[in-house]
Amino acid sequence: MKNIKIEIKWAILFVVMSLLWMWLEKLVGLHSAHIDKHMYLTNLFALPAILIYVLALRDKKQNHFHGHMTYVQGLISGLIITAIVALFSPLTQWITSTIITHRSISLM
Repeated sequence: MKNIKIEIKWAILFVVMSLLWMWLEKLVGLHSAHIDKHMYLTNLFALPAILIYVLALRDKKQNHFHGHMTYVQGLISGLIITAIVALFSPLTQWITSTIITHRSISLM
């Protein structure tokens, strides 16, 4: 468990970031008034998603492998993060569908 502590941290950050992204989409109307633009603008999610993975692999390289990580070690680390995110996927989909998209959530 200690070996995948970094992956768990970054997977949770990825899940939180994806929920915040869905909330942002809802706020700008991509789940209602501007649904016609959703298929284009939702692809921008790739930018923070890639950033999270890059930062996660840099963290793993620096703090677990002491600055030297092989391709296979990075691949395994990325796959572990992906598996953890996939485990949270049903919960994040439920939150997105029932809480974010169907209920009015506002800052005020």
